[in-house]
Amino acid sequence: TADAGAQNTIMVTLVSSVPLTAADPQSRITLSGLTGEFELLGMQPSEHFSMAMHDEFLGLVLAVEQTTQAGVEYMLSFHLRNPVKPQRSPTVSIQSSGIVIQPVAMLPDLDAMLMTRGPMGEEVPAPRGFGAPLTVLPARLTHAYVEQRSHLLGAHNTLTFSFRPSIRLYADEEDEGIAFVFSGLRGASMPMSPMVSVMGAIAGHAAWDPVDMTLVVPVSGFEADMPISVMVDITNPRRSQSAPEILVEMTSNLGVSVPPVPMHAEDRAMGTNRVALMVFGTASFGVKRIYQSTPAAGATNTITVMMAPERFHLHGSNHSRVTISGLKGAATHDGMLTLLESSGNSQGVFNSEGAWTQSTGTLVLTVRPDQMLFADVPVMVMFDLMNPRFEQPGPVMVELSASGTIPFPPAKMDTMDDDSYPLRVRPSSFVTSSITTSSIAPMDDNQIDIVFRPSALLSRNRGSVITVDGLLGSDTPDTALLPIEDSSAVFAADLPQLGFSFSEHCRLRDHRIMLRGIPEGDSPEGTMLHFTEGRCEGRSTRIEAWDAEEHCAHLMVEDGSWTDGHSPCDELGLVDEIEVVESHGVFESGDFMVMDGVGEGLEGHCVVNRDGEVVDIVVEEHGRGYSEEVRIMCPSACDDDVCSAGPRLDMSVMTRVKLEEQDAIVEAARWCRASGTLSLAVFDMVGTGDDSFVTVHLRNQVAPKEGETVHIMASGMIPIGATPMHNAGMVPVMKVAELRTTVTTLCTCDAMDMYGGCHCSAEFTELPPSEVYALTAAVQCNSAAEIEFIVVGGEPKAEDVMLPETCMDTCSDYFRLLNSASVRPEGGSLAVEIQARGVKADHCGAGHYLKVVLSLQIGEGDMAPPMDRDDRPPPM
Repeated sequence: TADAGAQNTIMVTLVSSVPLTAADPQSRITLSGLTGEFELLGMQPSEHFSMAMHDEFLGLVLAVEQTTQAGVEYMLSFHLRNPVKPQRSPTVSIQSSGIVIQPVAMLPDLDAMLMTRGPMGEEVPAPRGFGAPLTVLPARLTHAYVEQRSHLLGAHNTLTFSFRPSIRLYADEEDEGIAFVFSGLRGASMPMSPMVSVMGAIAGHAAWDPVDMTLVVPVSGFEADMPISVMVDITNPRRSQSAPEILVEMTSNLGVSVPPVPMHAEDRAMGTNRVALMVFGTASFGVKRIYQSTPAAGATNTITVMMAPERFHLHGSNHSRVTISGLKGAATHDGMLTLLESSGNSQGVFNSEGAWTQSTGTLVLTVRPDQMLFADVPVMVMFDLMNPRFEQPGPVMVELSASGTIPFPPAKMDTMDDDSYPLRVRPSSFVTSSITTSSIAPMDDNQIDIVFRPSALLSRNRGSVITVDGLLGSDTPDTALLPIEDSSAVFAADLPQLGFSFSEHCRLRDHRIMLRGIPEGDSPEGTMLHFTEGRCEGRSTRIEAWDAEEHCAHLMVEDGSWTDGHSPCDELGLVDEIEVVESHGVFESGDFMVMDGVGEGLEGHCVVNRDGEVVDIVVEEHGRGYSEEVRIMCPSACDDDVCSAGPRLDMSVMTRVKLEEQDAIVEAARWCRASGTLSLAVFDMVGTGDDSFVTVHLRNQVAPKEGETVHIMASGMIPIGATPMHNAGMVPVMKVAELRTTVTTLCTCDAMDMYGGCHCSAEFTELPPSEVYALTAAVQCNSAAEIEFIVVGGEPKAEDVMLPETCMDTCSDYFRLLNSASVRPEGGSLAVEIQARGVKADHCGAGHYLKVVLSLQIGEGDMAPPMDRDDRPPPM
């Protein structure tokens, strides 16, 4: 080794041209020129040579203990401690006495590759040529570190220097001096003779040079490779500065010195405020923006945070945490918030969840132990909070702070004073809302088209009910089941859970189903039935008729399909299991028999015990169209002859039938005539992206009235206040025109055909155009039994009207067929055709088998035809 002060081994190889004798005379070999302050430690044992003496001036003398042979190569080695001063390899000569050989220079090995110490004490290759004997490298200081305690401007600070000298050195005399010199301490202030604390060496009085910014610490000596630390108190500068380059060296008047080496912070302190003489006010975030995705009340709000610490990294290994505080007003409860997938350098930096505290609006993000939040590199973090249901301006201030590697005090985050301000909540509203009505004629069918779009999501889970208020002027009675002709979402009638069953008068194979839970006096006719659970889940069809006495709904089937366009679902009324309650009589195992014909396809068998009692009934085919009252019969084990000879046995099995679970809702609106209120309970969801629509029909009242201002609102978890609706139609909403003029004509049939059919026609002429018309038709109670059809202006107005039995041969009585039906003349005329059947005789004797009095009332104002949805003006 060429390291200063290190234990070294010198290896010598020699060959002599003549034998060197061990006696008579004893030969001695002298190695001269081994200069330097080295310490000879001994010689490796050898059978041929022994160390006789060592003299600084004469050299190393080896005595020949065993006669050598000429031309034979001999190797020997001896141990020494290198000088602590650096030196070049001396010229070494060899000679012998006794058998005299003249001095000759030895050849140094310049090709040997040695290892020396690097800055951290690690082994590194030494320069080429240092394999020559007693070549010594300069001593060095390894593991040179420096750190500080405080980074604050003008604050009291402590610098800690640590290093390891590679040599052992002590001052033996009073006038000998050794010192460590620390230079480059830019900005530091301390007394001229500062107090220092030294571990690993005995220190004298330190000296500070403010001009050269150098601290000199004298010591009496130190051991090799032993850690030395020096601590000194300083005052930081009052202006911010970056970390200077700090050097440490060792000087002495012993002719030994160690050249300067740079000092650094240890790896754990790199990028932190412990870097020596890096001084600033406080650590801060250069980027600290926060904004939200929506101000909608009750909405899921994605909060986005952009952050970048200035100058210092935040190390996960130091338990670094970032805290966002002040997000008060969120409806999200305490717990762990999942961080959403985000882009940029934030991926994987933080743990996947952050700790959320609602009362303080605080979210704590923890840097993963193997990650680092790099200085001056912006990262983005996103997470969801629930907005409250009511308006709020947002928190006064949102702050960002951090702890761990470096404390980052809370700092106000950057925001925009608009709807992106975090947790600023606007009251929910209807972005669009318009209404269109089709008729102002008295007693006419009035198509109501409602278009709306809320700013917040409305759903069943939120208990959302949309209310349209102010539809005054209708003759439609109160109902919980007002049919919805068309809609973009499903609105459920406010009914208890529906029950389903079947009976002899209401069978599935006839496309009928019994509904339990329909209010007395109400009818679901015209509504949609949506199946929400069971094997028909997701299917729907319209109820085309309702038998209130049997509670039976007739399901609409057109061209072999339900209203949803698919073939009817027949997987209703399936028997799930049959439980035996009581068994009377003697039975045997075997297939059971179904005792009613309501459903079809139910199959299974009975299981009996040794006493003939039925203990179980196994359902093999579930069938369809059954009710819980279905009865089954197990096979009897009683022989007819035996049973007839004794008392009559009670052969019966009492069972409890369980059907497969199924559920459905009736799609309908609730209507209140007195207040003109239409209520729509959201069953699935009304979104915020596109306009939603609903179409219902109301019948106008008789009395004339002006139009109404209609409002729309919503209740539930996300309330929306009343909003006036824009009239997007061509007639005033809910206006009923006044009928001022009446024109009357007769429609008579004077001859009937052989089948009792009778046809009449009439026409109103010279009518003023673009006026409101209402037609009333009343048939004389003569002989007609049924009005097959009434066609007005080419449009059917009535079909298959059965006349009451009392309307026969009472010529002074008339039965009303039409009551103020809205009609539309063309070209000033209006044609009417009526067909009757079942005519038997002219009881009235006036020559008319059929006489219908037609009264046309003419009112004010225009009556625009209903528009197709695509032709309607856009909502406002």
